[in-house]
Amino acid sequence: MGLEYSISAIGAVIMQNAINSLGIHAVAAQSAGDKIRQLFTLPMESIGAAVATYMAQNYGSKKIIRLKIGIQSSLIIQLTWSCVSFIIIFFFKKPIINLVLGVSSGPVFLMTEQYLTIMSYFLIAHGSLMIFRNTLQGLGHSIYAIISGIGELIGRSIGGYLAIVSLGYNIICYSNQLAWIISLGYCLIALSITSKKDPILTLE
Repeated sequence: MGLEYSISAIGAVIMQNAINSLGIHAVAAQSAGDKIRQLFTLPMESIGAAVATYMAQNYGSKKIIRLKIGIQSSLIIQLTWSCVSFIIIFFFKKPIINLVLGVSSGPVFLMTEQYLTIMSYFLIAHGSLMIFRNTLQGLGHSIYAIISGIGELIGRSIGGYLAIVSLGYNIICYSNQLAWIISLGYCLIALSITSKKDPILTLE
């Protein structure tokens, strides 16, 4: 479960280089926004790690019904947390940003607020990605989970390129989300294909 994150981290480096070219305000805003983002996405990643273990155990026991229930239940948990996170960000993003930056106004504050607001709309995409990527991992399809990291690399690379050539900081606010969506789409397709070919999963 590490290599796919290493691949996606390359995209983060590419995006960071693009941010650096946009000036100190963009660098400070994205850095602060990303630190705050992690408060809301790290619990989702922990749930994803638990899903990988759960899937592996039940797949090995050929308890197919429990696999389906596990996916459904974990998606409900991620959706619930996404809604809670959205509410927290909607009502309390300004004091949270103030706590991190130490200021309550100015260009960096406003850019951080923009970053968090846009990110909050897409949290369920990140939560879903954690479920389906780790489901692939738990079912023994590690290579597909690793390749999913390339989707994040592509998304962040596109965002970084567009930020440099034309769209500036606005596209930076969408880059992570674009990475999540591309990788999630890949994981859904990969899971659908592998499930149809798996003799254990087709027993039902």
